[in-house]
Amino acid sequence: DVYDSPQDRFDRLPAFPDSLGRVWSIVEGMDGTVWAGADDALIAVDANTHKHRIFRSEIVSDNNPQLIIRTIAPDTQQPHVLWLGTRIGLVRFDIEDGTFTQIDMPFAIQHGITDCFLHHSGDVWCASYEGLLRFNPVQESWDRFNHPTHLRTRSGKLDSVVYAVEPAGSTALWFVTSDRAGIFDMTTYAFRMFEQSATNPSMLYPSVSYRSLYHSPEQLLFIGGSDILSIGFTATHSTSLQYAPVIISMSGVRGVFLADTHTVQQRYLVLSDKEDEVSISLSVPEYNSPERVQFRYRLEGYDPGWISNGTGRVVRFINLEKGRYTFRYQASLDGVIWKDGATVLNVKKKVSFWKTPWFILICGIFLSGMYYLINVVHIRRVRADMRRQTAFEKQLAEMEMSALRAQMNPHFIFNALSSIKYFILENEIDSANTYLTKFSQLIRQILKNSKSKFVLLADELQALRLYIELEAVRFSEQFEYEIEVASTINQEEVLIAPLLVQPYVENAIWHGLLQKKSARPLWVRIRQHDTQLHIEIEDNGIGREKARELKSKIPSKGKSLGMQITSDRIALIKRSIGIDSTVTVEDLYTDDSPSGTLVVIQIPYILRNNQLSFQ
Repeated sequence: DVYDSPQDRFDRLPAFPDSLGRVWSIVEGMDGTVWAGADDALIAVDANTHKHRIFRSEIVSDNNPQLIIRTIAPDTQQPHVLWLGTRIGLVRFDIEDGTFTQIDMPFAIQHGITDCFLHHSGDVWCASYEGLLRFNPVQESWDRFNHPTHLRTRSGKLDSVVYAVEPAGSTALWFVTSDRAGIFDMTTYAFRMFEQSATNPSMLYPSVSYRSLYHSPEQLLFIGGSDILSIGFTATHSTSLQYAPVIISMSGVRGVFLADTHTVQQRYLVLSDKEDEVSISLSVPEYNSPERVQFRYRLEGYDPGWISNGTGRVVRFINLEKGRYTFRYQASLDGVIWKDGATVLNVKKKVSFWKTPWFILICGIFLSGMYYLINVVHIRRVRADMRRQTAFEKQLAEMEMSALRAQMNPHFIFNALSSIKYFILENEIDSANTYLTKFSQLIRQILKNSKSKFVLLADELQALRLYIELEAVRFSEQFEYEIEVASTINQEEVLIAPLLVQPYVENAIWHGLLQKKSARPLWVRIRQHDTQLHIEIEDNGIGREKARELKSKIPSKGKSLGMQITSDRIALIKRSIGIDSTVTVEDLYTDDSPSGTLVVIQIPYILRNNQLSFQ
């Protein structure tokens, strides 16, 4: 029926061609059209001509044979769109083409949507049997708010059914459950439920089953339920603070008289250096439930964020540093909706002369001068200590080098004598004689080279050839060798530490080549790379990994220290001369199989006429 107010009567619309079921909701559209939601259809009525159109949905199913349009929310941003809260969920209706589109939900809800409204942000807020729901049409995303602590009946039973929702300003909404009403903050997602209390016994009726609500422009909230037509109470329970100024009073502490009373008219406060404590008293004219008013504050420049003061009405600041601060405060009745205070208080704290920048600058200059004088004396002492330390470390390095040379010679001689012993025990007289001759030549060369920290490259290679020949004789010529020196290197001018290459050649023969049965070549290559002497020792033996598996060792029962000693000597060369010296060992592979080892030694390229620089 349509009520005709000038005639004070109801006019019935023409009968529909078939039954549409019950009419659940009626709302006025953006263009003045009246829309009604029924069990089986959506009805559009022209308010002037009373003509109507019926739109039936094709999205019903056997499980849900009726759409049951419980609520209609016109889209203020898209006038051709209506949002329908139905038993099967949220439905989007396009007025231009008359189509219904069901909105998919990531979770199942029973009995669909009970109420909805469009927020100014574009989000659709819905009431449902699963709590509060929010749908974002742009991102097509859902959020569910179903707090187990708040959505309970008065008896404590969990009840997540929300029957109706209404906007409460721009950042909150009202809602009702079966026996309680509440408010929800859209920014903090906090619930606050309204209950009957001693201070406000008429707030809600305890035995009413609520189903609907309306928030009037006059700040009244009406709640409808069973047995009564409506329940009304003023909206001051949530919004009275928006009209209430907050009154501030201040007083100095510790015997300092700050001021008698600073009311809201005074917005600027200057404190001397001795006024080190300020107390601020807050009050708000809330007459219904003054004991429920909560405060929070923030002193910008002092507090990192909002500080809750609960229902306390005194804020105290102690030992404020020099500077400018801004005191802001807010009040709330429910801890969800906060209203800014009417006054912003600016505070300036002065400072004593001895805390001023000029005084600090003068003291800083004086202290800087003293620091400079002390630092100069300290630097001179440190440099003298460093010179003494450098001389000591150089002398120590030379002593360690001498000790290592002395250790290297007995090491090699022991290995050579072990070879002679081997031939004698095997009764190979000719081999022993040949070996002994070469060994005597080698010993003579070693004794000659050991007298100096550096020897000619030619002498070092001569000793190396004698050693390799001794090993070849000992092992019945089971391997071949080649020593290759670049033509640009003058062996009679280049200097090298004695017995530097021999330990790596020994390791290549013993642990690489002698474990292999096929061809066993050994290469020693010497080249010049800028200021470095580049020495390579390469073999095509079994590789380090296989050698470790076989636990191949030299015949001596003692542990071989040749490579470790040589590595330490190269490190000492670097310390003594100050030029980088390195040893790298690389495993060679062919078709993912070990095919030998490459040792690269890089030492300083030293000529004989520069020898005095390194002694």
